[in-house]
Amino acid sequence: MKKKLCFLAALLLLMYGLFNYNVATTLAGEHPDNSGKPRTRVGVIALKDYAEKDMDGDYSGVNVEYAYKIAQYANLNIEIVLYQSGKTALEDLDTGRIDLMCNVVKTSAREGKYLFTEQPVGRLAMCVFVRDHEDRFSFGNNKQFANMTFGTEQFSTVGSLFTRFCGIYGDTPKIKTFPNLAQVKAALEAGEIDAGLYGSPEVEGYRTIQNFAPIPYYFICRATEIKLKNHVD
Repeated sequence: MKKKLCFLAALLLLMYGLFNYNVATTLAGEHPDNSGKPRTRVGVIALKDYAEKDMDGDYSGVNVEYAYKIAQYANLNIEIVLYQSGKTALEDLDTGRIDLMCNVVKTSAREGKYLFTEQPVGRLAMCVFVRDHEDRFSFGNNKQFANMTFGTEQFSTVGSLFTRFCGIYGDTPKIKTFPNLAQVKAALEAGEIDAGLYGSPEVEGYRTIQNFAPIPYYFICRATEIKLKNHVD
């Protein structure tokens, strides 16, 4: 009887060990542990469903998972750094506080300063957003733009893309610039502008009345980091 019990106990321990090994292997495969390698800091713009941080401090979203997948293939040890402002992220890239930046749209000025990956991360539509309870404006009605004032971030390309979009209909929108998205929102709440412009399909807590200019966005790094760019490619 004792021999049977000992045998069963040993069998259970073996099964338990195999189970834990498989689970650990699966989890490690999702976010690979390359902790022995130098750390590469990757900046990502905070955006619902694309890059978010939960109450436990864990990151999730399409762009975050894409960054982890690239790290797995490139054998990189990455650290995600979440940003609310693209301007701040680019400044940190310039000063070396981060090594890679995601969510970056190509411009001639940026191509002269940074290295862009050969392939885009994805394509993202811009949006025109108003206060959630605002009922003066309807979705998809571009004729209403002629009498509206818009706000956008000072160093964003969204304003010029929206101007190009409106030019298709023979309009030139009135656009004011602000240092960051928080101040765009504040101007909207104060009635200084009628709508905001932002580089995503929607802004949480606000209502989208137009999507426009779906364009590709890329990873970028400093012009001196050719080896890192090739690694990511």
